[in-house]
Amino acid sequence: MLNMEMSQVQYAYTGDIIALVLSQLAAAFAAVKAIDAAIQTTSGFYYSYRGGSSTGDLIGLYELLAVFSYLTWSLVISIVGYVASALLWEEFEKREKGAKEGGFFGVAFAANDGYKYIALGCIIGAGAWISSIALGDSAKELLGFFANYNTKQEGTGNNASSPDADGTSIGYDLGYHVATLAYYYLVSSAIWLGGIIFGFVYMFPSGDIDCDVANIDQARYAPVQGLLDDQKDVESCKVAVGKIFNIADVNGDG
Repeated sequence: MLNMEMSQVQYAYTGDIIALVLSQLAAAFAAVKAIDAAIQTTSGFYYSYRGGSSTGDLIGLYELLAVFSYLTWSLVISIVGYVASALLWEEFEKREKGAKEGGFFGVAFAANDGYKYIALGCIIGAGAWISSIALGDSAKELLGFFANYNTKQEGTGNNASSPDADGTSIGYDLGYHVATLAYYYLVSSAIWLGGIIFGFVYMFPSGDIDCDVANIDQARYAPVQGLLDDQKDVESCKVAVGKIFNIADVNGDG
C-alpha cells in the first residue's frame, strides 16, 4: 500500500514552493490587469485629448507613470519571491548537509519544523496573492481614469457666464486621483510587505537556544563515546542507547 504520509522535510520544501509559485502568480496577475486596464485600441490617443490645456496634454504621461508603478510593483514581487524562496531552499540544504555530516542522529528538521516552514510559505505567498488581487482588480478604475478623462471639458461656477479657465478641472481631478492611487498602492503593498517581513523574521533559527556545555559534568558523559564505539549489532546498539539515555536523564524522571 502506498504511504502518502509526508515527512517534515517534504512539508518544508512544499512551503517553499508555495511561496515561490504564489508570488509569481501575484506578479503576473497584477501586470496583466494593469495592461488590460491601460492599453486601449479605440481611445486614449494623443489626438483625442490634445488641445484642452497644457496639463491635459500630458495625461498620457501621467498614465504611463501610473502603469509603471503597477509593473514595478509586479517586478519587485517577482524578484523578492525568488529571493525569499532561494534563501529558504539554501537554509534547508544547509540543515540537511549539517545533519548528514554531524547532526543529531541525522535529523535535519525537528518534529514541527516542517509545519513551521509550510506555514511561512503560505503566509509569504498569500500576502503577495491577496495584495495582487487588491491592486489588480482596481486597475480598471485607477488606470482607466486617464484614458477616459475628457481633458477639454471645464466646469462653470455659480453665477458665472463662462466656463473655468482651461486646465482647471484636470488640475483638481488629477490631484485627487493621484492621491487616491498612491494611498491605495501603499495599502495594497503593506499587505504583501507584512507577509514578507514575517517570513524573513521567522525563516531562520533564532539562535536563542542555550547550548553552552562549558559547565556540564564532563565525567558523567565521558562513557558515551565508548558506548557508541561498542555498537556492533542491533542488540549492542539497543543496550548502548539505553545506557546513553540513562546518562542523559540528569533529573532521573525517565
